[in-house]
Amino acid sequence: MGQGTVKLNELNDFLRPSDACVLPVGGGMRATLEAKPGSFASPMYGKHSEENSKITRVTLSDCITCSGCVTSAETILLDSSEAVRAFERGCSDETQFAVVGLSQQAAASVAEKHGLGLVETYEKLCTIFKELGASKVYDVSFARRICLLEHVAEVFTSFEKQQSVITSACPGFVSYVEKRQGPEVISKLSKVKSPQAILATLAKRLLPSVAEDAQRRKVWVATVMPCHDKKLEAARPELEYQEKPEVDSVITSDELNSIIIKSFSPLSTVRRTKLDEDFGDDHGDLGSVYLGELVGSGGYLEFTVRAVAEKYFGYKLPEPLQFKAIGRGSDFKVRERNCDFRRSSRIPLLS
Repeated sequence: MGQGTVKLNELNDFLRPSDACVLPVGGGMRATLEAKPGSFASPMYGKHSEENSKITRVTLSDCITCSGCVTSAETILLDSSEAVRAFERGCSDETQFAVVGLSQQAAASVAEKHGLGLVETYEKLCTIFKELGASKVYDVSFARRICLLEHVAEVFTSFEKQQSVITSACPGFVSYVEKRQGPEVISKLSKVKSPQAILATLAKRLLPSVAEDAQRRKVWVATVMPCHDKKLEAARPELEYQEKPEVDSVITSDELNSIIIKSFSPLSTVRRTKLDEDFGDDHGDLGSVYLGELVGSGGYLEFTVRAVAEKYFGYKLPEPLQFKAIGRGSDFKVRERNCDFRRSSRIPLLS
């Protein structure tokens, strides 16, 4: 007997903000019902309050994609069609030195969609970006490697002080901690920039010294990421340079696919172009792809545990570590390796 299949397409994790924020801010607005303020059972109605008369501004950087915490005017920044237009305008602007950073996850998504190999997809996408007008195209994996090394150094410092470090590759998680947790948790958040932000920092501050065209034109940075939340990360005020965002434009893999379908289909016919290597990242056959074997959330956990095991216990963890599912669902898994350490006999890795 055959089994029916339902396929869902064009999905993403971005929830369009509603007209009224689900959380009252500044004391100037409060729910008129008895339901707990901030709950979905408590609609927001304007009501005068003497508690706080100051103007409250809610910006894109405040968003944790809860479905209602940015104004409707700002949703255009997250709209797919507008994001694609801004990306294409930025690449084609001859007054700018356009730099595009391609994440491994986005490249893998495009490769799977078009039935191509990962290295081949990287190089075909490089051709597309340069035909759109980009001056430089980089694999973000080199910035990810820098991020992981910096994070390990941060963990070593915290380890000596017997302190904890909380880190995540998800901007939504970071925003949630900042807005919903206390100082004791917030103080433990990692201070290391994300790979996207590291790429932008290097591009805007170092490229003018190595690329003549970048000296004469304004460096403009765009990234291709797997998640809409990376747009929110790019809008954070902490990630600005000279009072402007270091990352000027972010598009997702789905938005990149729309560009391919519109102007470069089929992708298999696009010629291949090697990615740029101005920061000493020797791609060869994109050897940096090995980072994709690390446990989820950017590979922070496994990379750090490997470094700690080698530095403090003199033990080099073998590759690969095997997954073991725990609990009822298959989404939550653990990698565990029993080792003969002086202080501990096992290192659990959760992802």
